[in-house]
Amino acid sequence: MEATGLKRRLGLGLLTLYGIGVMIGAGIYVLIGSVAGEAGSYTPLAFILAGVIAAPTAVSYAELTSRLPQSAGEAAYIAKATGSDALGAILGFGVAMIGVISAGAVLQGGVGYLLALIDVPRPLLIVAGGALLAAIAIWGAVESLMFAAILTIVEVAGLIIVFGAGVSVEATAFAPPLGDLAPALAAGA
Repeated sequence: MEATGLKRRLGLGLLTLYGIGVMIGAGIYVLIGSVAGEAGSYTPLAFILAGVIAAPTAVSYAELTSRLPQSAGEAAYIAKATGSDALGAILGFGVAMIGVISAGAVLQGGVGYLLALIDVPRPLLIVAGGALLAAIAIWGAVESLMFAAILTIVEVAGLIIVFGAGVSVEATAFAPPLGDLAPALAAGA
């Protein structure tokens, strides 16, 4: 009997659009407003600091994927490094839970935008949106990535519209008052 496995159906285009969509959806549409609400005129500095903090993780993941180019690389790395499949499974479960929590945060942000368009109770919209996304994921990996690609195109179109609107507005220079930095930090502490 011939051994069967999963067929490789995901291409570079779909995976690239998925990655871009996650960054735009979570990073721009959901996160910027929250950060701007807290950091005010220091928002660009907050994102620069976040990038510096995230850089070692990005470099570690790049190294990890080059050494163990397979799915669930983190779990495979821990299992191989420690010789314990159980530790690899625990880490894999943890990574999956991080994905669920991250998806929930993005869903919350997306629901916030939908509430501006339709008058539905927030909890109902969260449950319905989560169920719809779960159904698409159950339908298939390629189908869910195609759905994500369509959403990415919509997100990019939205950014182009915002950029176009921003070009027509008189620009102001970003120069946070450095004298205000100490009181702002003290107030946050």
